[in-house]
Amino acid sequence: MNRISNVRRVFAGSAVALSLLGLAGCGTAAAEHAGHHEHTSHQAESTQPEHSSHPEGEHHTINITVENGEVVVDSDRITVAVGDRVELKVTSDVSDEVHLHGYDIAEDVDPGTPATISFVADVPGQFDAELEQRHQKILEFEVR
Repeated sequence: MNRISNVRRVFAGSAVALSLLGLAGCGTAAAEHAGHHEHTSHQAESTQPEHSSHPEGEHHTINITVENGEVVVDSDRITVAVGDRVELKVTSDVSDEVHLHGYDIAEDVDPGTPATISFVADVPGQFDAELEQRHQKILEFEVR
């Protein structure tokens, strides 16, 4: 019985020692992780000025008028560059929703209350804007 007690004590002591080593290891890993996190944050901060120093793209205002079902737009086909700011100004003699497909932006337009949709052209491709309820295309444009 004495021998079994000694084995239990050695086993219990080993378990405590291993637990303490495990905690010390966790403390080291946590400290390393915290140091890594600080380093990552520092890197993110250092890249911000680089990002903000990029020149802005051009600004395009596109005027669209819908009257008696006819669409009048500055041009039949508009092409802008990726990064350009685009502003669609839509006036209409009917109430509807102007929907910019691909960017999924919508604004209500009413007689006497134009709709303005502003966005950065950050998705390349060909897109349409339409009077949603009437399914009437009012603009086709391309982002390159």
